[in-house]
Amino acid sequence: MPHMEGRSHLVQLIQAARNTSPRATGVLLAACLLLSLLWAVVYRLLFHPLARYPGPFLHRISIIPCIWYAYKGSRHVVLAKLHEEYGDIVRYGPNFLSFNNPKAIRGLSPKYVDSVCPSTCTKCVLYLDIYGASSGFVKAKYYSHGPPGHKFTANIVTAVSKAEHGRKRRLMSGAMSDSALRKFEPFVQEKIDLFLKQLMDPKSFNGTVKNLSEWFNFLSYDIMGHLAFGKGFNMLTSDEHHYVQPLIEQFQHRGSVIGTAPWLERFGLARILLGNMMRKQQLFREYATVQAAERIARENRGDGIDDIFRLLMQAKDKETGETMPMEEVAGEAAVLITAGSDTSSTALSGLVHYLAANPACFSKLKTEVKAKFGSLEEIQSGKPLASCVYLKACVDEALRLCPPVPGLLPRENHQGGYVTGVFVPPGIEVGVPIWAIHRKPELFPDPHTFRPERWIENSQEQIDLARSGMMPFSVGTRGCVGKSLAMMELHLITAKLAFIANIEPTGPLGDDYGLKDFFGASRDGPFLKITADV
Repeated sequence: MPHMEGRSHLVQLIQAARNTSPRATGVLLAACLLLSLLWAVVYRLLFHPLARYPGPFLHRISIIPCIWYAYKGSRHVVLAKLHEEYGDIVRYGPNFLSFNNPKAIRGLSPKYVDSVCPSTCTKCVLYLDIYGASSGFVKAKYYSHGPPGHKFTANIVTAVSKAEHGRKRRLMSGAMSDSALRKFEPFVQEKIDLFLKQLMDPKSFNGTVKNLSEWFNFLSYDIMGHLAFGKGFNMLTSDEHHYVQPLIEQFQHRGSVIGTAPWLERFGLARILLGNMMRKQQLFREYATVQAAERIARENRGDGIDDIFRLLMQAKDKETGETMPMEEVAGEAAVLITAGSDTSSTALSGLVHYLAANPACFSKLKTEVKAKFGSLEEIQSGKPLASCVYLKACVDEALRLCPPVPGLLPRENHQGGYVTGVFVPPGIEVGVPIWAIHRKPELFPDPHTFRPERWIENSQEQIDLARSGMMPFSVGTRGCVGKSLAMMELHLITAKLAFIANIEPTGPLGDDYGLKDFFGASRDGPFLKITADV
């Protein structure tokens, strides 16, 4: 019988394998592995859905280059160079396309191939942008990784589901509303004034020459610590919590590497290959958990304050009337302190670097601020500050050259669709490289030059074109929920620093302010001498 004959052949194969010598078995396994790898290479080069898109050979066949650049923090620079070489669309990984084109960012309403197709149809191919409010793309698997058995709790940054993210954003929007910011501003002002005093004090941390990236971190963490957890970390006056900043950096760095290759954690390789990074991110998680627990305890005792934590606890979803569970509030507060501090401190560090390297720009900024305000105390949010055109241009130029997230924010579409006229198959990850598009010559002539005047003197058409490629806070419904707070800090700090201080380089400053892409931007310096402008 055929069935019995098949079983007989199977038994014979098993017996033959048992009788094979270990050496022969090893050779056979090696040959199978080699053939599998060879087939994977051939498939990814010739038959893969992305086979026709340009990119370096190693990037097209393997994820390893992506992992390496994520580890080194150079992904943003590599992507910019690849786009210079290959054009607006680059196959950066076997299953990843990078689009260096403002049309890929936002502003397109979904368009169906068949003009008579109803918008409820899920089968027709769409023409899409990647990040716009109507985009069909969702956050990629990059954001939801973890070891086997790990219970993944999403926050507003990592939530993949649009429904879940929408609920979180509705609940958090009240904590970041204009009325909330007006309530928070006096404390922000108090911390900025203390920051300036310490910065000009030769007896404070670092002595006469200050590492401005550290000091902006101290200021940002003190502000966000108070706003998120109801207490400051006092980093401006005490070094007790200074160890936290490197932990936060490693927390983000680990997420960047593991997000690029989730299987590193799935198969237990992360603790072997990234042991120190994994330990530090765990220390930060524990630190954030303690801070949240202490804040919850204060609220239960009745001595909490009107901070973001309380606003989140009291917030009700406008659609469902539901509130946010306490453990979810704690998780969101930890995200706020991480993202909120990095956002403003990165741009400020870069801005001061470029102002120190371009004294004429700093002089022009000083002149404008002193013409608007008669004293430091007068500098507050409002029409006079909003009318400082050159100050706003300096901030915009700093955000262009030093975006808080210099790499790209990966998205995927489970349906597939056309982006900038090319088809993206279902499941393929896509993104716009922020560092690269912020330095795209077609959008920004002299792209590597700090020139605030580009936002003032250029024609409105040129400015609009430039703004179409700007995404320092991302865009659409996934854009940074704390953008208004970050912009308030950026304008207040820049204005007050220009009003009261002089900045003096202690050595040659490079033409560019270097950042590392650990998802959030890692940086060091500039090292400057800050003195009172008397």
